[in-house]
Amino acid sequence: FRTAAEGGRTEPTPGGIFRCVLEIDGKNHDCALLLEELAQVHPGERVTVPIKLLDPDLALPLIVLGKKFLLKDYRIIATGTVLEIL
Repeated sequence: FRTAAEGGRTEPTPGGIFRCVLEIDGKNHDCALLLEELAQVHPGERVTVPIKLLDPDLALPLIVLGKKFLLKDYRIIATGTVLEIL
């Protein structure tokens, strides 16, 4: 997750499920970060988080191992890499 100085969130994410936008290949897709085990993520923290695609039929064809993506919540809050596809 980006720090506030990098333009990221100024507060930790809410715990549980955090909805945001996943941008991959310039296309935006609604998603949910499944934070039940982490409770919340603080700005600047590096984490591995399961992501649920809310419209998998549109997004899943773009998801491949090693692919880079952005997470947005009104602004870019995090960058990531696809590590596993379930």
